[in-house]
Order: sequence, then C-alpha cells, then structure tokens
Amino acid sequence: KSFALVREPRDRLFSAVLQRLGEFKDVKGLRADDPQVQAEALRVSEWLAGRGKFHDPEYIHFIRQVDFVDLDGQRMVDRVFLMRDTSTLVQQWVREQTGVPVDFALAHTRREPKGWAAKVQPVARFVGRKLMPRAIKRAIYPLWMNSGAFANAAARYGEIALNPDVERFIAEYYAADAALFAEAGGAQLQ
Repeated sequence: KSFALVREPRDRLFSAVLQRLGEFKDVKGLRADDPQVQAEALRVSEWLAGRGKFHDPEYIHFIRQVDFVDLDGQRMVDRVFLMRDTSTLVQQWVREQTGVPVDFALAHTRREPKGWAAKVQPVARFVGRKLMPRAIKRAIYPLWMNSGAFANAAARYGEIALNPDVERFIAEYYAADAALFAEAGGAQLQ
C-alpha cells in the first residue's frame, strides 16, 4: 500500500524557490514577497518551460508532483492526500490499511521574518553565524524562529502577486498537479 501527499502547486513553487535560494545560492531568511524571490521564480519558470522530466539537483524541488504519483499515465499509488491532512486522514488510512497505529504530523513550517523583523534579521544572522558559539546558537535557534519576530510564510503565499509570466507558467506547467490537488480534496484555484 502506498500514498502520496500533495500541495497546492503555487504554494509549492513559492516554497521550492525559497528552498532553492537557501540551498544553492546561500540566500536565507527572505520574506516570500522579497524581490529576490520574484526574480528567482521567473528564472526557474524560464528554465523549466518546455522541459519534460528532469533530475537536475538545483531544480529537483520543482518536479511535478504528478510525476511521483503516475507513471506513463497510470496511477502508481493507492491514495493521494493533501499535505495538511497528515495528522488525521493519513494516519487513519494507514491504520485501516495496515492495522498499525501511527502518530505523525507535519512538523516543518517555513518561517519568515515579519515585516518589522526583516530589518533586524541581517544583524541577528551575523551575530548567530560569526559571534555566537555553536552550542548556544543551536539552543536558541528554535526559540528565535518561534518567537514573535517570525510568521508562517505559506500563510501569505496566496496574497503575493507573482510576475504574470510566472503565474501563467504555473497554470500551464503544473496543470496536472492542480488536478491532482483537487482530486485529493484541495480547492481549485480561480
């Protein structure tokens, strides 16, 4: 028995762009509405446009979700769930299919500095990276990220306008992902 977790394609693109900027360009702690995010989303969409399947490490987070679920048009997993359903529906389904009680939840939420905190972030990052001993940094990092200086980034993705070319790209390139998301119970985008 197998299942897949899917996200709304536009939200997933935002997350992937922020991941790419941090992982491959060492640009971290950006707000989702930062111009660097906008520029990178355009660069990525231009690179991906017209491509079929790929496995380039720098673009791996942009692979269509449907490519993990279907193979040559045939469904390869038993069930598709929304990512946000991990703590309820998925656990219930796994228990029904296997008889094994499981307890897991989506634990990762991308955090971004609030507007006022974005101005403090470069100084805090410098202190954390250059002046603070590693053990102390590790101890206070979770407290800092969960402080009032940060918010859930994904909660704002829908409010942020992307370049019209990027929006068009998402609608076309990730059309099958949007259908998969809707099939799993997600709302269709207008």
